[in-house]
Amino acid sequence: MLFRSAGIAEDITERKQARLALEQLNATLEQRVTERTQQLVEVNSALQDSEGRLRMALEASQAGVWAWDALTNRAQWDEKYRELYGYRPEQEPTHELWISSIHPDDRARLEAQIQRLLPPAAGNLWNEEFRILHPTKGLRWMTGLGHIERDAQGRALRFVGINLDTTERKLAEEKILQLNESLERRVQERTAQLEQAIQAGNVGLWDWDLRTNQVYFSAHWKGQIGYAEDEISNQFSEWESRVHPDDLPATLQKVNALIANPVEGYHVEFRFRHKDGSYRWILAQASVLCDSTGKAVHMLGSHVDITSLKETEASLRLQSEIIQNMEEGIVLVRLTDGKIVYANPRFENMFGYSGGELDGQSVDILNAASDQNPAERTRQILTEINRAGRYTYEVHNRRKDGSEFWCLATASIFNHPTYGPVALAAQANNTERHEAAEKIRLAEEKYRLLDRKSTRLNSSHR
Repeated sequence: MLFRSAGIAEDITERKQARLALEQLNATLEQRVTERTQQLVEVNSALQDSEGRLRMALEASQAGVWAWDALTNRAQWDEKYRELYGYRPEQEPTHELWISSIHPDDRARLEAQIQRLLPPAAGNLWNEEFRILHPTKGLRWMTGLGHIERDAQGRALRFVGINLDTTERKLAEEKILQLNESLERRVQERTAQLEQAIQAGNVGLWDWDLRTNQVYFSAHWKGQIGYAEDEISNQFSEWESRVHPDDLPATLQKVNALIANPVEGYHVEFRFRHKDGSYRWILAQASVLCDSTGKAVHMLGSHVDITSLKETEASLRLQSEIIQNMEEGIVLVRLTDGKIVYANPRFENMFGYSGGELDGQSVDILNAASDQNPAERTRQILTEINRAGRYTYEVHNRRKDGSEFWCLATASIFNHPTYGPVALAAQANNTERHEAAEKIRLAEEKYRLLDRKSTRLNSSHR
């Protein structure tokens, strides 16, 4: 009996321990189920949030969602997708209907791209831009984005993706492209015009890096002084060594002044040695570029060969000096209105006028009264000049004080760059000769008169 009781007690103890272990296991399982349920709730909530965000993103982007089963050829489209393509609700979603909506010029390309994605290891992303023919809106641009789902062997099972109507963006891109092309053409045209102007004006350009002392000299710059492009290096000394020694100090002073004060202008003329040893006159102009601290870092400028202009100026100065010091009086008369536009000092003194006093006056005031009034005499002289191009004549003049004198004049016509057609007349005082000739004429007239009287007397005595 004692043994039996001991056996029963032992059995009860084992059953209690088993019950406690089961209770603990149930508690553990319940806790795990609770935790897993909470995780599932959180995951489901996250999925719902994600789906909500995805829906919002799709709605915001106006994207149409689609799916295509590559094995059954069945398709699925949402309402937005049907709206993008203009499909009616009763039209069954098929791959063939979609292909028929594609622009004819894009169909073959899209079909070929899909076929390339079907085999294994062909990639899992589809991204294409193409045109469709909408039944009411006409041609529209679409962008298709998709993902390929594959089986364990890599075969394509299902295509899933979205379509976006990118017509407005495409039209904007085309407009920008047209504007860019137009701008590029204008830049090319302006560049060509600038190049023509540089060639026509024989302008040489240069760019001096003040930090490295390196200078870019254009081909025209080098050609001005007879050099080919590869015959002059990019050193500042190439310029400095060619400036005439008498002009270099003043020229360098202006260069340094511009670098020290970039606001100042740079405009200087100097003589520059040509390859043949002669010197050309150069007009140099420049401006300075500064860094963020205001320090001059680049000087950009141009050279213009003004040798011909300098020679013309020298020639004009010589001509002016000759005219100013001529014994003859020189006058320039504008033919359109008979106004005096220039008279040299000799001419002004001859007529008793001070410097510049005759400018703008009618040439009629110079003609003395005779059997013709001054205006008629002026018209007669100008008519003869116009007829023959050159006319030598004797003219009866009137000084400012009213006294009269005679001049021998030679006049010709030419086109003046400022005044147009003008008569250029050179006059020399001929009063003494005229008076002597008049005395001779009167004496001869008197002799002829006496001769006629003598002849009549002799006839009456016969």
